[in-house]
Amino acid sequence: MLTRNLTETADLLRVALKEPRFAEDAIERIRAETIAMLARQARNPHSLAGRLWMRDAFEDHPTARTATVPGERGGDRPSRSCRFRRPSCS
Repeated sequence: MLTRNLTETADLLRVALKEPRFAEDAIERIRAETIAMLARQARNPHSLAGRLWMRDAFEDHPTARTATVPGERGGDRPSRSCRFRRPSCS
């Protein structure tokens, strides 16, 4: 059953990897969708709480960083743990 479409699938994969297409309208559509999603998350209390928890739990690790809407406030605050004067805080 899996081999039935293997040739066509392999051909499509080869074309996608060797001859990628980046249609400008598709890129703009995805960009607009992403910005809209990030804006919704910035207004959602559950999303905000999750982002703040990740920031505080993981501090400077890349896991703590999430995508933000350009110009969004609050990303430059020090970690809550810095209130306790940890040596790693600047």
